[in-house]
Amino acid sequence: MTTTQHVGAGKGARRRHPIFVYIVAIVGIGWLVFGLAGGSYQGKLSKVQKNDDAAYLPASAESTKVDTASQLFHPV
Repeated sequence: MTTTQHVGAGKGARRRHPIFVYIVAIVGIGWLVFGLAGGSYQGKLSKVQKNDDAAYLPASAESTKVDTASQLFHPV
């Protein structure tokens, strides 16, 4: 009897990775690079944002009046 050897089954044969493994790796690395670059700008966002009731509520709103009155009791 003869034995049949498979092509590429020798010592030096390397298994080929599917293409989606490379795509996932590239997307992951790109996500990290984007996060690193965008992270420095996230700290600058606090300089331009304003989370204050008076910024988007009219002065006649009840919550704005309460906020103004509470500032008298708790000066910052």
